[in-house]
Amino acid sequence: MDWLLFTWYCWLGLASTSLIIILIQAIVILRYRPQINAVPIPVSIVVAARNEAEKLPTLIESIMNQKHGHFDLQIVLDRCSDDSLEIMKRLEARYENLKTIIVDYLPEHFSPKKFALTLGIKGAKQECVLLTDADCLPTGENWVSSMSSVFDNSTNFVLGYSPYNKTSGWLNRVIDYETFITGFNYISNTLLGSPSMAVGRNIVIRKSFFLSINGYNKYQHIQGGDDDLLIQHHASKKFTRVMWVPESQTSSPAKTNWSDYYFQKIRHFSVGKYYKRTSKLSHSINWIINLLLWVSFFILAILSLDFYPLYIGFFLYHFMKGLTYWLVKRRMSNGYSTWSFLILELVQLVLTPVFVIGARVTTKVKWK
Repeated sequence: MDWLLFTWYCWLGLASTSLIIILIQAIVILRYRPQINAVPIPVSIVVAARNEAEKLPTLIESIMNQKHGHFDLQIVLDRCSDDSLEIMKRLEARYENLKTIIVDYLPEHFSPKKFALTLGIKGAKQECVLLTDADCLPTGENWVSSMSSVFDNSTNFVLGYSPYNKTSGWLNRVIDYETFITGFNYISNTLLGSPSMAVGRNIVIRKSFFLSINGYNKYQHIQGGDDDLLIQHHASKKFTRVMWVPESQTSSPAKTNWSDYYFQKIRHFSVGKYYKRTSKLSHSINWIINLLLWVSFFILAILSLDFYPLYIGFFLYHFMKGLTYWLVKRRMSNGYSTWSFLILELVQLVLTPVFVIGARVTTKVKWK
């Protein structure tokens, strides 16, 4: 067997393996039908905010307009130097189910956001605690009802989906693609019995469980990971649910320049070293498979331009992959720009090691 056929069979094997995994992930997402509570349950919503005076009125109004029978909202102001407190005082007089928690100091070796969230969760009135960020907005009036609809006596976490707002430009397309692929992976992994991460912009936590594990105690000093590390170390198949339908989502503004996006990803990637070994291995294998697929394709294409089975295989592989993603993203009512799928995949392939290296050499990571 010559090198051409050997390389071709290797490419074919990698492509087939990758496609089978993606199809399995898509099938479990598309077939999932959650068991919904017959009666709405009380919910406490917690938001940690630092100098978000401009965003708080819109956020609070959108939450107060939720069509849910019984909920309260805790806004935790983390050492704010703007007009956040004055705004909250006015809004508290208007809404009786709104409460402000003020953070005046930060304990040593404690991440600011984790400390703020800990105080908010401790102050929550209900067992079902729904977290989001100050720059997020529910996509509809049924966000609270939808996210809490799968929370029952055997639930510790409900993992939601939270896309970014779409705008023009390639940066926004890159963020769209990365957000969709991340959601596709963690939702399907959870349904397959291996919850590995979440997004803090839309997640439900059981209060008593959070307190029983001492909250973020083991990694309270780490700036990021208030979502990922909690799921990595404390979520299990039996006690974790997912909810990604459009009415359960929140959305937030995406970064508008590459520098801000870079430092945002550095913060996210900086917690990767605290992941379980199995999760690290899984992420690495996925990236390596994609890298080998593209590298081997280019090598074969350059050295054997008339090897037509390669082009047919390349087209069929990416057509099936793109079609599968399109079916899932249509169900989510959100996702990347389908026409630019191949370009975005290549960009993500190149950016991932940049972020990994950047996270390793960056010594200081900040929340706000």
